Amino acid sequence: MSYFADGHRGAAIIATCTLASENGLAGDTQHAMARLIAHHWGRSGLCAGFPDEAPDEAFLDQIALALQGNISRLRQVGHNVIFAMLALKAFKAVPQAITPSRVEGVCRLIRSFATYDDVTLTEDDHYPDLADPATFAASVLEECLAAAERFRGTGNGYPGHLLTYGQALLELRSLGYPDLAEAGIHAYQLFVKVARQGPTPDARRIPDHADRGQDPLTHGYWEQRGQGDPRLGHCFKYPYSFHNLLARASDPQLTRRCLAIAHLLF
Repeated sequence: MSYFADGHRGAAIIATCTLASENGLAGDTQHAMARLIAHHWGRSGLCAGFPDEAPDEAFLDQIALALQGNISRLRQVGHNVIFAMLALKAFKAVPQAITPSRVEGVCRLIRSFATYDDVTLTEDDHYPDLADPATFAASVLEECLAAAERFRGTGNGYPGHLLTYGQALLELRSLGYPDLAEAGIHAYQLFVKVARQGPTPDARRIPDHADRGQDPLTHGYWEQRGQGDPRLGHCFKYPYSFHNLLARASDPQLTRRCLAIAHLLF
């Protein structure tokens, strides 16, 4: 298995469940999402069974320690933080799944991501901190809006991961790991600085998504998605972080602006 590709897909499954539960999605919408996951990943090794082991919530400390050891450096667009947060969220929702094999796998995943050391912050760089979650959520969305325009024609990786990375830090705080979230803010700021630089001259050209007038909170969006391969599952993860941040920011004007460019993301 690939730590990067299968880590994405596992995180996407968790994000799908959370998107549905946090937004009270209708049954037919949830079924359309579930069919898409089952068709593409349900019979793969990703969804194979685990050994029959006794669960213990104390094992979660191992995940926190693994993340504490590498959260302060920028690692592959913050996937170490994004995936760890989603794993912790899933374990807290389904404590009977907190078994040694699963926890060991998540810790191994966290430690797999390489560092990115080509950028540093200066005194001229300004970013909000995590002290006010609503303000931080709004700032993440503003950075996403700017990046969505800046990276037009080169894909949605930067604006999308600004969402998932920033939201992961807020969610770690909500899950009871405020010190971990604070330790990770510097690396997130490094990623924001990289995103602000825009695409490189040799960036791959990728057509922007067409605006089909569908939102991931509706059944129609997933019926359309069911016609194509979800690949790494960003079509699940980006909407989860996007709507979670909109709820945290609670700013109607910002929500309207974000919804107007949402099709560029997913």
